[in-house]
Amino acid sequence: MPLLPFDNFRIDSALTAAEVHNALAAAVEPRKRFRLSRGQCPFEGELGIDSFTLTRIINYRNSFIPRIRGRIITTSSGSTVEGTMSLHPAVLWFMSFWFGLLILFGGGIWVSMLAKGVWQPMGLVPLGMFAFGWTLTSGAFTLEARKARALLTSLLAPGQTPTLTAHTAPTPTR
Repeated sequence: MPLLPFDNFRIDSALTAAEVHNALAAAVEPRKRFRLSRGQCPFEGELGIDSFTLTRIINYRNSFIPRIRGRIITTSSGSTVEGTMSLHPAVLWFMSFWFGLLILFGGGIWVSMLAKGVWQPMGLVPLGMFAFGWTLTSGAFTLEARKARALLTSLLAPGQTPTLTAHTAPTPTR
């Protein structure tokens, strides 16, 4: 399980690449800096000819909402959408900094305790902070990734049940 969450996904669709593009175009509105209302579409972002960058539109704050990057691939049976859900770069940077400091200072505390041969409850504080940061990040991300994947699957492959797993291994390329 990775320290910081991500999700690689693949949606096989009977729709052609053009139909997938049109379905996404109908479900995506331009990104807005400040959003006062929920919006008309479930996603906001940019849509290229065969690629996209999306974020689900929510009416609450969640810094851990996945950024969805994907591409549309034409196949003999329709099309395939492959993509990755990851944290916003600023959130990635902050959480990496947070975990790095906890490892640095927590490791220092543990090395000091081991060198002195004395256990102190203070040694559990960095461990608790690490567990809190990981649980908050992974939990909030996974919840939103499941919702986004279910929405994408219902748009692009009607009738198909989405596979709702986060922290998956990279999808092999063919």
